[in-house]
Amino acid sequence: MKKQLIIAMATLLPAMAITANAMEPMDDTTAPAANHDGASLGIFYDQTVGGMAPKLTLMKGKFVGSIGYSYQKVEPENGNSYGVSYVPMNIGFMRVINPQVSYSIGPGGMWSASSQDNADNEYVYGAQASLYYFPTDKITITASLMPIAKEKESNGDRKTEYLREGDIGVSYVF
Repeated sequence: MKKQLIIAMATLLPAMAITANAMEPMDDTTAPAANHDGASLGIFYDQTVGGMAPKLTLMKGKFVGSIGYSYQKVEPENGNSYGVSYVPMNIGFMRVINPQVSYSIGPGGMWSASSQDNADNEYVYGAQASLYYFPTDKITITASLMPIAKEKESNGDRKTEYLREGDIGVSYVF
């Protein structure tokens, strides 16, 4: 499933950017200003979480920030079930491509905590690029990707990941 999400995002992000760029020049003097200030609440497929997660996003001027939450109950074969909480988040600065499409670049990450005995908290962090499509004033479609991410797993192992962290979702602006 992770591989399919990466392929979809790797296809979606450049295609949306190229299409939007062809429709409207990026020159600040000719591109009309877009005002997408406000908050939105959405549901995202996050491959780090391994499923759907709600996410709250705030946009103000050129600033965007989002935070989400997900909980999973893990039931291994040995019968010792435990819970894992995930908190994905990111902040960034937006750039308008045209009135319906923007992108942002900034730091992103995910923190998780497990109720499993002897498990360390996990985290992932890295630079994150996001593409926002506004088909209407009330709907936002978002795709985000961390090209390079640092990860600490629950067993304490640390590693660098390439094109493995990201999400895609839809939000309602209120």
